[in-house]
Amino acid sequence: MSESGIIKIALPFFLLHAGEEFLFRYDLIDPTFQWIGSLVHLSSATVFLIEQLLVGALLIIAIWKPNKILSFIIGIAFLFELAHPINAFVAHSYAPGLLTSIPLIFLGFLFWRGLIKGLY
Repeated sequence: MSESGIIKIALPFFLLHAGEEFLFRYDLIDPTFQWIGSLVHLSSATVFLIEQLLVGALLIIAIWKPNKILSFIIGIAFLFELAHPINAFVAHSYAPGLLTSIPLIFLGFLFWRGLIKGLY
């Protein structure tokens, strides 16, 4: 499957994932959003929404104009999804974003496999 094909499949999952994280306030769990918010005088929820918009824009751009650097950045976004099951395991409870991270982790594996093989 092509890079843009995987991204096209992943895009709706990323949208659902953003919704799950927003609904269950992932911005309060991940200290990165609070730290960046304190630096730029924005709430953690605002920083979270800006980050989600940037990721969405990168995914859309990558569908139309794929390149290696953008693919690497998107690959990093896929890797970040591993944090959800790890957080859930450590806390022995649900972590915001856990449910929708599962298909994204699988798609991320396919994405990275292609990057490593140089197919993209």
